[in-house]
Formats: sequence, C-alpha cells, structure tokens
Amino acid sequence: MKYVQLFSGVLVLALLTACKPTGSIKVGFIGPLTGDAATFGTDTLHGVQLKIEEVNAAGGIGGRMIELVAEDGRCAGGDAANAAQKLVAVDKVVVIVGGDCSGETLAAAPIAEAGGVVMISPLSSSPDVAQAGDFIFRDYPNDLLKAKAVAQFFAEEGISKVAIITENVDFTVAFRDALKKDVPEGALVFDEVVDPGTKDYRSLMTRLQDMEFDAFFAVARAGVYADRDDA
Repeated sequence: MKYVQLFSGVLVLALLTACKPTGSIKVGFIGPLTGDAATFGTDTLHGVQLKIEEVNAAGGIGGRMIELVAEDGRCAGGDAANAAQKLVAVDKVVVIVGGDCSGETLAAAPIAEAGGVVMISPLSSSPDVAQAGDFIFRDYPNDLLKAKAVAQFFAEEGISKVAIITENVDFTVAFRDALKKDVPEGALVFDEVVDPGTKDYRSLMTRLQDMEFDAFFAVARAGVYADRDDA
C-alpha cells in the first residue's frame, strides 16, 4: 500500500511538470521482464498495471488517461540505460517506475535526471541511489539499513559464527559488503561469492560440513532460485 500511495504522489507531481496539457499521460517502466530476475520485474509490472487500471477506471488524472510504456531492463545496466533513453527521448514519459535491480536504476538515473524525468525505484537497495539525482527516488530500505538490522539480530540471538554464501549480483554483493562492516571481526567464518548460474553446490556443502558455525546465511534472489528446477 505504501508503494502504491507513493507512486500515485509521484505521478501527480510529474504531471504538474508535463508540458503537453492534453492527451494521455505516458508512464515508463524499467524492470527485468526476461532473464534470471524476471520474477521480480513481472511482479512489479503487474502492480503498476493494476494501479494504472484503477486510476484510469476512476477517470484518470484531470480527465487524462495514463498510458504505460514498459521496457525490459534485464537486471543489467546497459539494457536499463537503453530503455531509459527510449522512454525519455522517444516516448516522452513524465515518470519512470524502476528499475528493480540497483544496477538498472543507477544506469538509468543519469538519463532520467538529464531529461528532468522523475524516476522511482520500488526495489533498488544500493546506497548510491540516494545520490543518483534530484529526480531519483526509491521506496525500499538501502543495504546499510538492512545490514545493521541483520547484524543486530545476530547479536541479540547470540550468533557469533556465521557462514555466508552470496550470489554475485550488484545488490547482494553490496549487502554482503555492508554486513561485513557491521558484524564483529571474525564473525564470518565462511564467506563465499558464487555466480548466478551455479548449479552444483556440493563442493561448497562439503566444505561447510567441516566447519563450526551458529547460522547459515544465503544472500541471494530468493525468487530466482525458487523458480529454478536445478537449484
């Protein structure tokens, strides 16, 4: 609900800056619609579509209907930058929802900022998003806040030895790096970064069998692995 309310507010603010007084209001979307992170992108897109349908059914904004233009960012900076360039220069959107991945958002942000287009990310957690520009917003806690919360949980539960495996993508690595600064030195007794395409974890599990730890912590895109038959 918080995201829907924030999206509505940003949409109204963007409308106030729109030059064209008539016709539909174009809203852009950037998120991973294909690839490993498509689960996140399609869910976010469905939420945006639902809100737009609701607003249009109620008469739109000032009598103007909202038109959604969705682009596939593939959770990749290059794809997101290309998508932002199209949305800003060709489609002339007044606001962009996205990206989902921090890499998408940080790559698209300079283009949206230069074009004076408001961009709001529903999922990007990189601390760098906060400095991405005056037109760039997000509705999601950053990695520094999340890492402190996890470190506090470990301390409260008496967890002093942690084994951690991190998926090698932008936001998971950023979270892992933040967590390493918040836990006591030596607390991470096992710290391994694995590629997203890894299918066989037996060697890692074998190494873990010979170690002593209080908690096992996986920093990964849960939706990605839940949808994989080989994970």
